[in-house]
Amino acid sequence: MLQRSESHGNWGKRNRKRLAPGKHAHLLSYNGHLKLLQTLGTIKRKFLLSGYPSALYDKHAEKFGWCKREIRIDNKASAKKVKEIKTECLWANYELPLEITPLTRLIQQQLQGIQGVNC
Repeated sequence: MLQRSESHGNWGKRNRKRLAPGKHAHLLSYNGHLKLLQTLGTIKRKFLLSGYPSALYDKHAEKFGWCKREIRIDNKASAKKVKEIKTECLWANYELPLEITPLTRLIQQQLQGIQGVNC
């Protein structure tokens, strides 16, 4: 989890531990996350960003007036029989539904518009 107090050098090392082996080809550095958030703050088109809870992302969401929703999900990447419950966050520069079912449908509709993505 990225925290504002984390040093830039520890960000990548700390978060690599949570990743399933071979599942992520690229990771953003702390500065990469800052650049992404600052860029998203300037765009006029809609965006939907997902990730784990982050004070840095929340700070930018508040700064730019983005909407945030949290969804509790089981950790499907885990090899354990009983999956740990995780919180997935969605940030958007437009209003998101409050309930999970309409939110899931909205995400699926948006993903269907991206070439090569099947839901």
